[in-house]
Amino acid sequence: MAWGTGEVGERVDKLDQRVTVVLREGGSARWCYDITCVAHGRFGWLKGYSATRMRYAPYNFWYTSPITSVRVEPGRGGGYAVVLYFQPKAIKPRQQFHLSFSFDLNPTWDWYQLRFTEKILNDARYTEMSFLLPKGYTLAWSNRPPDKIVDAGAPLLVWALTIPNAVYQFDFVLRPAA
Repeated sequence: MAWGTGEVGERVDKLDQRVTVVLREGGSARWCYDITCVAHGRFGWLKGYSATRMRYAPYNFWYTSPITSVRVEPGRGGGYAVVLYFQPKAIKPRQQFHLSFSFDLNPTWDWYQLRFTEKILNDARYTEMSFLLPKGYTLAWSNRPPDKIVDAGAPLLVWALTIPNAVYQFDFVLRPAA
């Protein structure tokens, strides 16, 4: 969703996004987004963009320019939309731009069963979805093995989402490392 001057045909396409979810003990997590977009349409400038949706209301936002503020709004069909706002005339039609923001979310995963379950829509041409596990934990089971596991001080599980507009089901269980 994009807002400009109100003319028809305004849209923003996500070209590439990297989402890292830092899982924390207790069930919370920090969601970190790094997105490259392009603006299309007949608008003078883009002032707001609904960048992602969450089942629960996120809080504690961090962001970089060109973002000037972030709001959480009720999402169509339920949940919450994270809407990013820009200075007037910062984003123009056919302009490629970069967004970097993060927020905390509690709950994100089931700490008592050490399980993460979520359906995620790939609304970009390419998405790299990563999960940084809490220190002292490792992957016990996953409905689909990660494309790679990186040692980042704790295991970082990485999946490549390559089919645009497809829904990916993430379901994995952790265990204490030996």
